[in-house]
Amino acid sequence: MRRAIVVLMSGQGQAVRDITSLLQVSADYVRDVIHGFNERGFDALDPKWTPLANSSPLASTGRTQRSEV
Repeated sequence: MRRAIVVLMSGQGQAVRDITSLLQVSADYVRDVIHGFNERGFDALDPKWTPLANSSPLASTGRTQRSEV
Protein backbone atom coordinates (compact mmCIF):
# COMPACT_ATOMS: atom_id res chain seq x y z
CA MET A 1 0.00 0.00 0.00
CA ARG A 2 2.82 2.38 0.88
CA ARG A 3 4.48 1.89 -2.52
CA ALA A 4 1.23 2.86 -4.27
CA ILE A 5 0.97 6.02 -2.16
CA VAL A 6 4.57 6.93 -3.08
CA VAL A 7 3.78 6.54 -6.79
CA LEU A 8 0.54 8.50 -6.45
CA MET A 9 2.19 11.37 -4.62
CA SER A 10 5.04 11.45 -7.11
CA GLY A 11 2.54 11.54 -9.97
CA GLN A 12 0.86 14.51 -8.32
CA GLY A 13 4.15 16.39 -8.41
CA GLN A 14 5.14 16.03 -4.76
CA ALA A 15 8.87 16.32 -4.10
CA VAL A 16 10.80 13.38 -2.66
CA ARG A 17 11.45 15.48 0.48
CA ASP A 18 7.69 15.92 1.02
CA ILE A 19 6.93 12.23 0.47
CA THR A 20 9.64 11.13 2.91
CA SER A 21 8.41 13.45 5.65
CA LEU A 22 4.76 12.49 5.23
CA LEU A 23 5.28 8.71 5.00
CA GLN A 24 8.30 8.53 7.33
CA VAL A 25 10.45 6.65 4.80
CA SER A 26 13.92 7.31 3.41
CA ALA A 27 14.63 9.19 0.21
CA ASP A 28 16.30 6.04 -1.14
CA TYR A 29 13.08 4.07 -0.58
CA VAL A 30 11.04 6.68 -2.46
CA ARG A 31 13.48 6.77 -5.35
CA ASP A 32 13.64 2.96 -5.53
CA VAL A 33 9.85 2.73 -5.65
CA ILE A 34 9.56 5.38 -8.36
CA HIS A 35 12.34 3.84 -10.46
CA GLY A 36 10.81 0.39 -10.03
CA PHE A 37 7.41 1.65 -11.11
CA ASN A 38 8.93 3.37 -14.16
CA GLU A 39 10.73 0.15 -15.14
CA ARG A 40 8.14 -2.55 -14.29
CA GLY A 41 4.84 -0.69 -14.05
CA PHE A 42 2.19 -2.02 -11.67
CA ASP A 43 4.21 -5.20 -11.02
CA ALA A 44 6.54 -3.03 -8.94
CA LEU A 45 3.70 -2.41 -6.48
CA ASP A 46 3.29 -6.10 -5.58
CA PRO A 47 4.36 -7.16 -2.09
CA LYS A 48 7.91 -8.46 -1.90
CA TRP A 49 7.38 -11.25 0.62
CA THR A 50 8.45 -14.81 -0.06
CA PRO A 51 6.63 -17.85 1.31
CA LEU A 52 8.54 -20.09 3.68
CA ALA A 53 9.65 -23.46 2.36
CA ASN A 54 7.74 -25.17 5.14
CA SER A 55 4.87 -23.14 6.57
CA SER A 56 4.68 -25.13 9.80
CA PRO A 57 5.20 -22.88 12.84
CA LEU A 58 7.48 -25.52 14.35
CA ALA A 59 9.73 -25.62 11.28
CA SER A 60 11.23 -22.19 11.96
CA THR A 61 12.09 -23.07 15.57
CA GLY A 62 13.71 -26.40 14.81
CA ARG A 63 11.36 -28.15 17.22
CA THR A 64 9.35 -31.22 16.39
CA GLN A 65 5.83 -32.10 17.39
CA ARG A 66 5.36 -34.16 20.53
CA SER A 67 3.89 -37.57 20.10
CA GLU A 68 0.96 -38.48 22.29
CA VAL A 69 1.88 -40.14 25.55
